[in-house]
Amino acid sequence: MKHKVVSRIEDGPFRYQAWPTVSKAKGGTLFVGVSGHRQGHFCPFGKNYLYESHDEGETWVGPRIINDSYLDDRDVGLLTWGEQNLLMCSVTHSPEQYASWDLKAEGRPHYKCLTPLSMGLRELWKTLPEKDLQRRSFVRISHDNGKNWSERRDAPVFCPHGPTFLDDGGILYIGRKFDLDRTIHDIQAYVSYDEGVTWKFRSQIPYPAALENDLQSEPYAIKLGNGEILLAVRSEKNVSPSDKESLKIFLTRSCDDGKSWSEPQILNVNGAPPHLLQHSSGAIILAYSSRKEPMGEYVRVSYDNGKTWSKDTCIAPVDFWDHGYPTSVELANGDLLTTYYGRCDGDDYNSIHSVRWNLSEVE
Repeated sequence: MKHKVVSRIEDGPFRYQAWPTVSKAKGGTLFVGVSGHRQGHFCPFGKNYLYESHDEGETWVGPRIINDSYLDDRDVGLLTWGEQNLLMCSVTHSPEQYASWDLKAEGRPHYKCLTPLSMGLRELWKTLPEKDLQRRSFVRISHDNGKNWSERRDAPVFCPHGPTFLDDGGILYIGRKFDLDRTIHDIQAYVSYDEGVTWKFRSQIPYPAALENDLQSEPYAIKLGNGEILLAVRSEKNVSPSDKESLKIFLTRSCDDGKSWSEPQILNVNGAPPHLLQHSSGAIILAYSSRKEPMGEYVRVSYDNGKTWSKDTCIAPVDFWDHGYPTSVELANGDLLTTYYGRCDGDDYNSIHSVRWNLSEVE
């Protein structure tokens, strides 16, 4: 396995980067979207960065700043299609969200809501119109490999790694319902046929009865070669702070483009959130992070469309709990490149990393 640093910012107050998604364009260009320009895991400064590589992840250029609002631009998901088309999804949080985080910040160094810089920006919020301060989910579209972008278009749901394409050209976006009146079971599917200008509700995602009291979030779906849609969902105890011992993943599938779903299957893993990729060999790669010892980025592989899975294989061990969100792409020779966030040796902030590996290294 070959480990590299995608991006490490070594000076200035805004070094923290997190929640990456990697995607591969038809011509071979790799893109990684992240939330950068941050002081920490919770801070109001985030911008949506885009990095790109033209040599299969050996080197990266960027960042190009795509979203820079008055709020915290977080969690970049990507979807590529055709020759030069790219969709980016992201999310912002409202001032009310930071008020709730203030109550948790004391003694927790990853909360940077109360630093002098943060408080200065939050004072500025008081002078801004309401339309600039709304908690929203967005998509943006580029038709020239990320050089120019559409306006931000509101989306009804959000997931950190983005939507998927249907065979009929529709964009299927499965995510957590994005409004203020949320319940613990609000993963829904929507479809757009106009690149995210409008969305139509398609279905409510079922959850396992054994996880009835858990909070579900951060789903990810792919269209399999057999025509099915395979969906993986994060589930955890509905407590605060998040209980790393309770993180689970469950799977469900659809044979009718997301209109209905199978009985969910709970996987025996302790980690999240999930990312799925179908390899050219037909193998399905499930990537997730574990914040339980031994911590790290893990993968499982299925050769029967997600019915059974290999053992857990750690492809990137880490030594600090704030890490994860691995996503994968297939390279030209069949190798996999997985990106994630975590600390470099000696740092007290996070950078973006990658690991190149192949299926023979997974049991």
